[in-house]
Amino acid sequence: MQKLLVVGGSHSDLPLIESGLLHGLVVHTTGNRPDHPGHRIGHGHVPGDYAQPQEIVDVARRLGVDFVVPGANDFAMMSAAVVADALKLPGFDPVETTRMLHLKDRFKDFAASLDMPACRHVILRRGDERPFEEQLKGLRFPIMIKPVDLTGGKGITRVEDLGGVPLAIAEARRLSSRDELVAEEWFDGGLYSYSTVVVSGEIAFEYTDTELCMFQDHLVSTSLSICPVHPEALQAVRQATRRMVKALRLVDGVLHAQFMAREGEARVLEYTRRMSGDLYSRVVQLVRGCRHADVFVKAATGQPVLPSLEVTQPRQAFVSRHCITAEQSGIFTGIEVSDRIRPFIDSLAMAQSFGAPVQGDGRSKVAVAILSFPSEREMMDFAKSARQDLRCLVG
Repeated sequence: MQKLLVVGGSHSDLPLIESGLLHGLVVHTTGNRPDHPGHRIGHGHVPGDYAQPQEIVDVARRLGVDFVVPGANDFAMMSAAVVADALKLPGFDPVETTRMLHLKDRFKDFAASLDMPACRHVILRRGDERPFEEQLKGLRFPIMIKPVDLTGGKGITRVEDLGGVPLAIAEARRLSSRDELVAEEWFDGGLYSYSTVVVSGEIAFEYTDTELCMFQDHLVSTSLSICPVHPEALQAVRQATRRMVKALRLVDGVLHAQFMAREGEARVLEYTRRMSGDLYSRVVQLVRGCRHADVFVKAATGQPVLPSLEVTQPRQAFVSRHCITAEQSGIFTGIEVSDRIRPFIDSLAMAQSFGAPVQGDGRSKVAVAILSFPSEREMMDFAKSARQDLRCLVG
């Protein structure tokens, strides 16, 4: 049997692991968190730090894998691309293309060169001793200071004026391993996702939704399977994506974007070519009736991805995804579900074990619930009360 290495093993990677098993592959996982749930359902877990690409190359060689697929992490994506390049495996863009898409400073510069609808930005480099007023010349406050290599909102600060810049830079550099930071203008709009599948240089599939940050600024906790974006804004994102696909000659597979929109304006924030986190593929599967996670495995194994987009399951129009998150520090003891919302829960995936320590900073995610509603109104009502309907209990 052929072997697939999943670079990851968190709850977000469960759809990938399951898809690999359903394709008859021997599935191994790697990562430096042996407590992650995905490591328990494959054929084996080999420790490795996917922030260190050569470690993952070594793991892949020791296992003698035939294919590699990245989990829901940008470091995993970049390491998987290095593995594919070193072992001549299918399904990946060139390593430099992958790094350009997944490192914010490189992507922002590329987006500007392609005249994409993105926020104006500058790159802040370690060792630049010019006054901040000079380094940020041309940007209008408020601005966002961002690490270039982190996801999940880590290290991001909104800054209202020059006085807040030093602390924001210090926080970003405390968490980031790179010398560059991005400073970009704030755009006041709703947050959305635009997820596509590229086939032969064309967009063959689109899915959009609304994303909400309930517990921590810039960290998505909840999604809704509607996207009330002005057609002009969505068309701007679509056209920019098409230009990028052509310019980079991207290989077949998923291309996922986050963007902000207000009326007819849009700003693309980022693109990824990896699995999106927190069971995003499960939502797409419910709404669109196709096995979205299979697209990643088909691409990684060098097979045509179009068959994975065929509608094979009933479609459900109103689906929400919600991360159940600790709101106080302590020990995770349980999950409280309201009687009103329990009938709408489709599935629940645990991200933490009971008894694990959690923090009340809005980042300690303990589980992800997928919910399906009979109407848009009921889904929107849930969006207003989600934190009360699904609660992390802490002792």
